Amino acid sequence: MPNAKNSSSSKGKGRGLKLNAEKGLKTLEELWKEIENINVEDLDKMKFVDENLVKKIRSIIRGRMESFRYALLTQLLAKIVEPNVNALALQAKASMLGIKGAFDARSFCKETIVKFEETRLENILGGSKDPYVSKPLRHPLISLDVIGEIKDKEGWQALYEILSEVENKKDIELARKVLKQALLEIRKLQVEVIINLSSKLPVSRSPTIIELENVISNFLDTPSEGARPQAIAYALLRVVNKRVKAFKEVRSAKSTVPDKMAGMMADIECVGEDGSVRVAVSVTELLDDEKLREELDKGIQRKIAKLIITAWKINLSQDALESLEKRMKQQEIDIIIMHLIEFIEVFLMLLNGNMRKEFILEVIEVLKELGYINHLKDWIEILRKAKLVR
Repeated sequence: MPNAKNSSSSKGKGRGLKLNAEKGLKTLEELWKEIENINVEDLDKMKFVDENLVKKIRSIIRGRMESFRYALLTQLLAKIVEPNVNALALQAKASMLGIKGAFDARSFCKETIVKFEETRLENILGGSKDPYVSKPLRHPLISLDVIGEIKDKEGWQALYEILSEVENKKDIELARKVLKQALLEIRKLQVEVIINLSSKLPVSRSPTIIELENVISNFLDTPSEGARPQAIAYALLRVVNKRVKAFKEVRSAKSTVPDKMAGMMADIECVGEDGSVRVAVSVTELLDDEKLREELDKGIQRKIAKLIITAWKINLSQDALESLEKRMKQQEIDIIIMHLIEFIEVFLMLLNGNMRKEFILEVIEVLKELGYINHLKDWIEILRKAKLVR
């Protein structure tokens, strides 16, 4: 006999349907991963449902009643987990009133949405531990019959219309799309909050080199498919170039976009007054024999004269290094290979106190420009723990 808590279809007299919370959390993770993989610049272009539904969903996510945000996510998730659920039902005892598909939304919310918000959404819905104690959600059903008792009538109306459409069409794929749209609106709200926070962030003091190295190391310890090493190297080069003006421009593109598609010769380009790339910088998390061959082939093909390859971890065989030396002579290309931490240390030594503060803020600007909002959030948190920003 299956455990009642984890059975998605077991029933009890007057107790309604029992839902699988574990399945619910897994579904949330899968859908959220899809939303997180959308480029920040594309968030406003994405729509999973028609514009009418988008407006209603947005009005709830950005509305004044936080309990409605939890209810929207909970009722939709419940419908996906158990198609026999009535998306408008709020209480298991609604089954005693003849409502088919009733379930305990309060418990399901605490076991899924509340947990998910704590671990993935950083309490952006409101941080409630028990959202369904809110007076509007104490009714057995989301219904317009009780709208006279609801303070936020527009929010209740929108919630009712969204969930009614999902329930009446009995289309689980529609429920998934509506939930994805709700998560998309939450993601957009997250981005706005992080960007607004970063724009008002005061650097409390000039860090020592050791403090800055520790902050950078903590930041780079998290795998990022090259995004974090790229952002650090790019910000350092920009700060230094503002002072020494060795290049007309230092530029980069998102690490997930192939250099060729981005019109780049490498991850970072240092461009001279004549528009030519004077120095190209390749930034990677791991440099092994295969990656070295790849970077060397690209450099030769694109006729790069000077190439710096810097990596967080370097694992090269002697054969690969000897082959590199031969090809450099044959192709007349200058290549320097550096551990990223050594690359960083060289440039940090060039920064005075004010420039180190500039660098901290430059990393923020770079992460925003390249659309690395999750990495930006972590950068700010690491700076706060180091007491470098307020």
